[in-house]
Parts: sequence; structure tokens; C-alpha cells
Amino acid sequence: MKPGSIPNGNPGSVLTGIQQAALVQQDRAEVAALRAQMQHDRQAELQHEADLNRRLAMLEARKAVSDAADAPQHARDNAAAVAKRALAAAMGTQGTQPASDGRAGGVRTSIPAQETPPPQPAPMPRRWVPHYRIVSASPLLAMVQDDNAPAGQPAQYEVQIGANLRGYGVVQSIYQSGTNWVIKTDHGQIL
Repeated sequence: MKPGSIPNGNPGSVLTGIQQAALVQQDRAEVAALRAQMQHDRQAELQHEADLNRRLAMLEARKAVSDAADAPQHARDNAAAVAKRALAAAMGTQGTQPASDGRAGGVRTSIPAQETPPPQPAPMPRRWVPHYRIVSASPLLAMVQDDNAPAGQPAQYEVQIGANLRGYGVVQSIYQSGTNWVIKTDHGQIL
């Protein structure tokens, strides 16, 4: 067969070399465009997934912080309710005594409970060294408690990356190491 000849005399059955090269080039361009589109779509998916994970972590952290902040209040409320019930029970059984003014008939009067003034908070020291412990955490948000905070000072703090934590400086990262959370700051770590 000679170059440029048509087999079986049918000019439509065979593509010329130029036409074949043009089709291959067109196919390669389409494949490259599809690969670029797939890569763009994958990047968009990864960004969307990272955004959703960040939002979920923030929601979990806020819930944990809220639960940690509310736990002492619930404990105080429950303790107060238990104390009130105990006082009412004590007043009901032991709080009634015969009148001492000599009236006949065994009339009983209740003795009012003696109210004690609430304890005054200790004078606030001018300086104290904070001793933080992590109450709850997530990769972007944590709740820490200062066990050395004097009375009248807030003991729990919500911290996030970039926050300035008294005594430790700026929070650089919050991460989990094994089963423990770690807050890395300018001047050390809180475990």
C-alpha cells in the first residue's frame, strides 16, 4: 500500500494522519481539562469539609464550655435545694416547741431560723500565680480553670487561639496528645 492511497477505494473509511493527530490532541486537551476540573472540585470539597469540621469543633467546644460553666451553678442550686428541704424537715419536726409564756392548751409556736450573714469574701490579694487546668477542650476552643484564683475573681476562662491567658501569654495552639488536651502558649504549656 502506498502512502496516501485509500484502501478498498472508500475515501470515508480511513482518516488521514493529520486528522488522527488532531483527534488525539483534542482528546488530550479534554482529558487535561477534566483533570483540572476534578482537582478544582476536590479542593473545593476539602475546603468545605474543613469548614464543616471547624464549625462542628466550635459547636462541640461551646457546648463543652457551656456545660463546664453551668456545672458549678447546677451543683450550687442542687445543694441549696437540698439544704432548704433539710431545713424545712428540721423545722417541721424539731422547730415546734411548747410556748414558754405559760399559755394553756399546749399551743406550739415555731422558732424562726437564725439567719447568718453571708461570708464576706477575703480581701483580694494584689497578685497571685495562676494554676490552670483544662476543664474541656476542642481544637479551637478550651475552658480552663484557675485553681489559685482568689475569692471574688473569675476562676474559669474560655480561651481560643490568639487569646491572652494571664500568666502564660498568647495561646498558640490547642491540641490533643493521646487522651490529654494541651494548650500551648508563649510561656509554656497547660496540660
